[in-house]
Amino acid sequence: MEELFMTDVEEGNQQQPELALVGSSCLFCIVWRGSLYIANVGDSRAVMGYLDPFNRFNIRQLVEDHNARNRNRHIKKELEKLHPKDPTTVTYNFDAWRVRGISEISSCIRNAYLKRAPFTLTSSFRVPQSELAPSDFSQPLLSAEPAISSRVLNDVDKFIIFGSGGLWKLLSNWQAAEIVHTNPRDGIAKRILMTALQIAAK
Repeated sequence: MEELFMTDVEEGNQQQPELALVGSSCLFCIVWRGSLYIANVGDSRAVMGYLDPFNRFNIRQLVEDHNARNRNRHIKKELEKLHPKDPTTVTYNFDAWRVRGISEISSCIRNAYLKRAPFTLTSSFRVPQSELAPSDFSQPLLSAEPAISSRVLNDVDKFIIFGSGGLWKLLSNWQAAEIVHTNPRDGIAKRILMTALQIAAK
């Protein structure tokens, strides 16, 4: 997917340089023979609702957010390790740790301007350069490598919520799971969305 998108950016760069600024998280799920397989880049999230051994409702986040926020300090350290000569690889900006002060996420599909020098240098939105770092990238600042996990599904596993990063900025895992757990399944995605929109409106 990444290679196909990057080809589009390369072919359309002269006419549409803004293509280099477009990116997305990606969350991919397959249920096969009783097992769940998940691949993830970015800050989309999968949250499972299940019953514990005492038949109490509980939740489990199935994928890690790929960003450098405080709870993901190891991602911040990994980015700094990949770019040891650049102290601006991860900087605090707009109330969050961001790659070069711009991107909250550390992995994604596309966002060519944070991955390949030609798009960085020709883009109308240039990446801030560090005085100690080269003007181009010896390595991409963002990755498209997915985190892949699997688990066997059981009868106690009741549902999985898939949501993009914007949803989880408005609702906690527990809030979203409680909506699903305490309401009929029909129209449940819309109910979650409307709850998030009401919070955003406030």
